[in-house]
Amino acid sequence: MPQAKVKELTEYLGINSTINGLCFIPINMVILVYLYKLGIPLPRNSTQLYNHFICLTICRCLAKAGCPLDNTITDLTNLPDYCATVVKQLSKLSFEALNDNKLIFKLKEIEEACPDIAAIPGAINGFGLLQAVQQYGLTGTTTTFNFIHFSIQEFLAAYHITQLPPHEQLQALKAMFWSELHSNMFAMYTSLTKGQSSAFKQFISDENGSVMISEIFLRNQLKCLRLFHCFHEAGDKAYFKIIESAKTFDKKVISLGSILLSPNDLECVVLFLNCSSRKEWTKLDLSWCSIQDNGLHLLHHGLAACSNISIKILDLRFNSLTQSSSSLVSALTIHFGVEVLVISYNYTIGENHALYEMLSNPSSRLVKLHMQNTRLSSTAANTLFVAIAMGKKLQYLDICVNEITDDSCEVIASALEHTSLVQFRMDHNRISDAAKCIVEALHFNDTLEKLWLPVYNKDIKQQIRLVEREIIQNREIRGCQTKLKIKL
Repeated sequence: MPQAKVKELTEYLGINSTINGLCFIPINMVILVYLYKLGIPLPRNSTQLYNHFICLTICRCLAKAGCPLDNTITDLTNLPDYCATVVKQLSKLSFEALNDNKLIFKLKEIEEACPDIAAIPGAINGFGLLQAVQQYGLTGTTTTFNFIHFSIQEFLAAYHITQLPPHEQLQALKAMFWSELHSNMFAMYTSLTKGQSSAFKQFISDENGSVMISEIFLRNQLKCLRLFHCFHEAGDKAYFKIIESAKTFDKKVISLGSILLSPNDLECVVLFLNCSSRKEWTKLDLSWCSIQDNGLHLLHHGLAACSNISIKILDLRFNSLTQSSSSLVSALTIHFGVEVLVISYNYTIGENHALYEMLSNPSSRLVKLHMQNTRLSSTAANTLFVAIAMGKKLQYLDICVNEITDDSCEVIASALEHTSLVQFRMDHNRISDAAKCIVEALHFNDTLEKLWLPVYNKDIKQQIRLVEREIIQNREIRGCQTKLKIKL
């Protein structure tokens, strides 16, 4: 592809965060490039992306079979009759298989569900939407089929619902709308119907239909965010303000803690923050959500374009983030001016030194950092405290339940002389007698009020208590108002 074309496509992705996020899935990037090369108008959402691709795939298969076409197929509603029948059967198969969480089909299942495929020479692959996989065993060779991508199956399932009578559409919405498995399918369904389906309107309204969105939805943040995603896919901005002004967002908090979030749900969060007129958020709580590195990558990439948005508290504790996410956490913290960061119990995230760039960055606003049980080693702790001393902004630090040893105590002690820490927890680490040098460094520190240390030796405890009293007396002599309490 010529350099100019690459630049044009890159600029398009830069301003279309939704499609950009989809392109982390390799096949979506292939589809987009394919559409671009053919001069097809570039999509603005996932539904358009898959619609264009499916139509072009059908056209290509028909051309290979020697079937004449008067016009290029641009929508599934203007297919030739025999194609429309096959697509209708494929769509029903997709929907039923999605309900059963089924991705792989035997040849007999395809032939039974889609009898017209078997009747059309060369169409057993569903006009290129299915791919065959041969499996070799002791009893011979078997062939199974699956859709070329799960999103294609979701799209066809959504298309199937649009073809149902309104009462059956409403039944499907009531039964499956909140299922994680179906969330992306219903976003595509809403986009295909442009949010104007009578079944969908009835579904989101009160029993008497007097309001546009039922309070059942507006009281639940995840429901609001999923609805927001649906309206975004449909390009219907009329509902945006209704969701944004819902009482559940009055405290400027997005709280999804302890909810198993799918990638689609994370995309809902990204869309909402990108489109919201609110620029200041008190808290984004994504704790206990089973977010992995790729999920955080989706968040980071989708939110990187957000300008002038601030998030005071970012809670990511008890997820599945590893050291691969460290640089992303650091970038998000700086980008949104995070003041309180909680990343506790993300095993190994503390190993990567890239995490600590947020502490020495001049733009950082971070004042509280919770890093319990993040596999923080002595080497990483040295880097951490050098960054803290350089930044001189952090006031609260919790690094308890980690792997810090005596080797780091001198670096920590030296850094404490130049930090503004008010509370510092490092209990339940692998420190022994060297803890005393950390306390002695407080002779040159007037900010620290509370210190937690892992000390088990009685003699060392007594020595630390003596030093503690000396420091308190010296502070009183100098007129320092800061109290000191050391918990051993």
